[in-house]
Amino acid sequence: MNKEQLKEKISSFIIEFLYESKKALTTRSLSQYLYYEYYQAEKEYYRKKQEKIKIRNRINQTIWRLKKAGLIKEDSKKRLLLSKKGYLKYLFNKSNKFKKIKTKARKSSFYLIVFDISENNKKIRDLFRRVLYNFGAEKLQKSVFIIKGEEECMFIKELVKECNISDDVKIIRCNKIIN
Repeated sequence: MNKEQLKEKISSFIIEFLYESKKALTTRSLSQYLYYEYYQAEKEYYRKKQEKIKIRNRINQTIWRLKKAGLIKEDSKKRLLLSKKGYLKYLFNKSNKFKKIKTKARKSSFYLIVFDISENNKKIRDLFRRVLYNFGAEKLQKSVFIIKGEEECMFIKELVKECNISDDVKIIRCNKIIN
């Protein structure tokens, strides 16, 4: 709201006030009242402006922290994108919800997930392992898991595809497990 709009609002308010009150106001009391209303409106305008600045600063600070943590990155057009690590973190948080809701295996099929993610991508490997645990996968070896349920397996396949680690992860469908 600029000053011109503010003056128009105040003048319309004064006309309504004079019409409704039907009181004879002295010039001094009217000017004091106008000054007070103008001061209050300007104070509210600056308060809102400061609030917008605080929100913008909080958003910029959050983006900076996410970049520093490696969860987001900028492309050539200055758009913010999730990195592999950020996507895995998102899926890890999403998989925590699956952990709370235990699904029953509808079919007798099991899925064997074998992965060999290099030491360079240790954080991604550890996050992937935690996602598997959250989906209720059982650990057979350090990088070999077995999971029951087709929905969970489809989600893991999507995760592997989105993170571009399909060369490092193999998913095998099994009908029976023999001890």
